Amino acid sequence: MPWPKGSRPGRPRRIWLTDQRGRTYRLGPTVAFQVYFQPTEGKLWSRLYRNGQPLRLPALVTRDEFVAEDGNVEGAYQLQPIDANGKQCGDPPAMLFLPNPPVAAAPTAPTPPPLRRITLDEIDDAPAAE
Repeated sequence: MPWPKGSRPGRPRRIWLTDQRGRTYRLGPTVAFQVYFQPTEGKLWSRLYRNGQPLRLPALVTRDEFVAEDGNVEGAYQLQPIDANGKQCGDPPAMLFLPNPPVAAAPTAPTPPPLRRITLDEIDDAPAAE
């Protein structure tokens, strides 16, 4: 029996993964993700290991599970999709940053000088324009 239109709950487990264009990442034949890490920009990417084995996360991993698995280490992460045979398949989702990269603050407008009330005496004392 199909779900009534609009009543089916969303899939919160992978909404946090996006593709390179910012759209929700589609899993396709992906079974798991192999995790790569870059501590700072310009450094080489390295594969993460746990107990001597490459760190692999299930395809439906949540962001909280991901953070718990990688130890919440600051840097850039790339999740490489792999199939049941352990071979890379498809395009990876967009890079992940822990903590989230800072959002650039909007430029502030220059502060106008404070306003002061001009009295009639000041107007009368002003030099006349020629």
